[in-house]
Amino acid sequence: MTMGGLAFVPGALSVFTGCTPGNRGSMSRRGSIIDSMSDLMVIDSVSVLCCTPGVDGETAFLAGYRKADDGGGSEIYWDSECTDTADDGMVFKVDGVTKGRWRRPEVGYINVKWFGARGDGVFKSGIDNEVHVFDKCLDWISKNKVKKIYVPEGLYILEHGLYTQIDSKHNGLELYGDGETSELKFSDRINRDNPACLWMISWATKKTTGLPLEDMYIHDLKFNGNRQGHKIPMEGGNTGYALWVNGQPNLPKGEESKNIRIERVHTCNHNTSGLSIRTSNTVVKDCRTWGHFQHGVETHNDAKDVLVDGLIAWKCGNKITNTGYGVDFSSGENLKLTNFEIYDCWAGFKTSVNIKSVEITNGIFRDNWGRGLQQTSVPNSGYTLRIDNVISQNNPGGNRFDDMKSLSIGTFISRNDGNADNAAILVNNNVRKFHADSLEIYDAKGMALRVFTHGAIIEHIVINGASGSGIQGKHGGNHLNVNGGVIDRIDGDMVHARGSESYFKLTNIEFIGPVGIRVDPGSTVDVIGCDFTKVSTSNTGGGMVKFDSTSKIN
Repeated sequence: MTMGGLAFVPGALSVFTGCTPGNRGSMSRRGSIIDSMSDLMVIDSVSVLCCTPGVDGETAFLAGYRKADDGGGSEIYWDSECTDTADDGMVFKVDGVTKGRWRRPEVGYINVKWFGARGDGVFKSGIDNEVHVFDKCLDWISKNKVKKIYVPEGLYILEHGLYTQIDSKHNGLELYGDGETSELKFSDRINRDNPACLWMISWATKKTTGLPLEDMYIHDLKFNGNRQGHKIPMEGGNTGYALWVNGQPNLPKGEESKNIRIERVHTCNHNTSGLSIRTSNTVVKDCRTWGHFQHGVETHNDAKDVLVDGLIAWKCGNKITNTGYGVDFSSGENLKLTNFEIYDCWAGFKTSVNIKSVEITNGIFRDNWGRGLQQTSVPNSGYTLRIDNVISQNNPGGNRFDDMKSLSIGTFISRNDGNADNAAILVNNNVRKFHADSLEIYDAKGMALRVFTHGAIIEHIVINGASGSGIQGKHGGNHLNVNGGVIDRIDGDMVHARGSESYFKLTNIEFIGPVGIRVDPGSTVDVIGCDFTKVSTSNTGGGMVKFDSTSKIN
């Protein structure tokens, strides 16, 4: 038999398995689990413990919570002066004894199994439901200096989300497990009478307090919403989040929370989203999220200074409603997504109302049902987006940028994106400034690049394969400056300056294919140092093309 990581020889210890304290008088009550195991009394369960009084300074071993070896055991000791209220996790009262308590030694954390969690994958309703254990643990740390809650390997079935509102009295909370093997899962018979309770954990400071959330850390856990199992449809309410993180609303933005960290957390199968970040100064690191009706990770409430690093998101969204994203930054400032892989969602990434600044680096959007990146609604008028070292691949809706102060791209590669209705990349006219160091577009399934903005500069471009145009301007006119690159294997016009007011400046570009440029009447294209020797027709439109002396044409 193994207890607490130490080997015990059966028969070497006195073991109490029933509530019979009267026959203990001749037994040794002294000793330590470490240095005097032969003198250590072993008590089989909490129910036996609560009818087994001790003597001052006595050390014993609690073998389990409900039965031996169920994970709820530990060393315990008798405090003859203690009159604390029993919590049946760290402090235990013996029936009929007014003064004196069994206590667990404080070791810097509490274990949910010490408070009665089973982790056996069996659903029990009412007071025996696992959710009550987590509530008890949160209540305990709100009153004690120890702030760490350990969730050992196991499957914990929850009837609904936690009742406890995590707020500033829980500051310093660390909730952690053994990785994906420490799983909290909603029951098939989930309580649908109060859908707000479907949240696994809701961090929300009470509006009457003015204290920020600080130093909270959740890591190495799995949250499973089981939406296919409980069959509760999405009904427009905020239902089924894994983690909802909300700061103190009465504090200035950026000060309502500090040092919130979610790391190596796996969320899946929720009716809404996996992680809903609604507060500032938050890091989401190396998380996995999939199978949500809406989004893998989302931000709201003008969240500020949020970093999502190392995310893998897949199968988020709804093909019927055409909604759901791997990441949805709905509002916020200084939001960063980096080192990511997002695939098989309705769309990979979305920004929308009240967004102020976003940076996306070092990742791939691939095989999504709709777009790789897209924007909906009108954001903050000063919205800026920075993209660098990002790949979009096999996204039939392409990538669309609609309305922002500036779009800045370091390196962006598109492969097999778009369709007959969607260009691989569209920069719309309400993007007031567009600058790209390097754009590469391969095998676009429709047009490769549509640039409608009036202030666009592309330092280097490669377009290799498109079933529509290579570069197309806006019908009402726009301004585009492209410096260097190659445009090849284009079924339509390599460059099309549309309408009567467009102006393009093309410098040091090699054109390969049947039709080089199409310029509509009233528009102008300046060509400097370009190579048209591998083009059958340099211009098919009625507008003006000005070739400088360094350009090569047939």
